[in-house]
Parts: sequence; C-alpha cells; structure tokens
Amino acid sequence: SPAKSPTSSPSSSPTRVESYTLQTTYDSDTDNDGCMFDLKSISTTIKIHSLDLHSIYNGLIDVEVYYRRGTYSGRDKHPGAWTTSAMLNGIQGMGQGVSTPLPSNAFNPPIEVLRDMTIGLYVTISNGRYMGLTRSYSNIFSGDIYTSNSEVEMFVGVSKNHLFLHTNPDIIWNGAIHYTALPQDEREKQNSSSSSSSPLQDNVLKWKLATACIIYAVF
Repeated sequence: SPAKSPTSSPSSSPTRVESYTLQTTYDSDTDNDGCMFDLKSISTTIKIHSLDLHSIYNGLIDVEVYYRRGTYSGRDKHPGAWTTSAMLNGIQGMGQGVSTPLPSNAFNPPIEVLRDMTIGLYVTISNGRYMGLTRSYSNIFSGDIYTSNSEVEMFVGVSKNHLFLHTNPDIIWNGAIHYTALPQDEREKQNSSSSSSSPLQDNVLKWKLATACIIYAVF
C-alpha cells in the first residue's frame, strides 16, 4: 500500500542497464545434440536473459539450457554439477545458416555472471541431432578464446550427445547470447569510486606512517 507520508522524490535513482549481444557464427560444418562452452565476464557483472542457437532442422525443437559456476571442463559428464536454467518445448527451428531465437525471457531468473567469473553453459536439443556447430581448424582448441567484446569472452567448447554422454573436442558453438549490464559510464563511476580511498582511510594511513617514523627515530 502507498506510504502515509510519501516523499517528494525517490530515495535513490534506479540503476541503469543496457542490453548487449555477443554472437559467434552460423557457418556450421558439423552437428550434434548440444554444445558445452565457457563464458567469462571480464569488466562488469552481466545477466544473461536469453540466447539464439543454430537449429539445422526447420521444425519444432525442444531446448534445454544448463549452467554451472566455473568451467565445464572436467564436469562434462556430471549432471549433478549443473543447474537447469530453461527447458523449452516447441521452439520453432529456423533451419540451416540462420539463428533460432529463444524467448527474450527464456532464463527466469537470468543467469548472473559476476565480474571476472567464468561459467560453463550447456545448450542442447533433446528431440534430435539438430544443433549446427563448427569444428575448429584455426589452431584454437577447447578452452581457447573464440570471440569477445568489452564485457564477455566466449571460449571454444565441445559437442555433446544428449544428455551428458560422449564429448567431442574443439567445437565452436553457433549462436548468440543476450545479456544486460551497466553502461560504460556507470562502470567507470564504480571503478573510480572503488579505487579512490576515503578521507578516513587517508588519515589512518598518515597516522601509521607517522607512528613508524617516531618508532624509527626513537630506536
């Protein structure tokens, strides 16, 4: 219910966020049920809300998305190490060479990736071998960076047989992730405030230096 004595203005302004996309490729030369790969947030906390994938089947597909804190490597056959983010039936596959989008709010809650955190993502199609993928022939291998922008790094991963079965290395996931983050100017403000010391911290440092000088002079 409304406050009895509402204030004339909000107590604090809402935090601004902007929407971003990081896309790989849709030039596939192989396929499988799914793909595991790592993402790292490099400059700020991000929240992943949805993604596009590459369905080579122009029909209805059932999509499952899992994630884990930390790399997928070493956990690619361990279902208990993963958290389910979405199970979506009846997604319209758009066919070879184009993106198949998931709903804009596919991940509810969104997948939060803190600054400097790496997560593993596992995107899989459960009703057929319909995921278009790309083999890496360019001297980059599973665990190497494939693409990046100012917020996120995406790494070469592996393809998977549904659900946590056989693993094929050196595979580039085809698709795009859609996420929100603080705009650049807000990040700069945060970095500036966190790097600057407060007057109290400055005074404490001066006191410690003065005390050290006195002790040195006495002895």
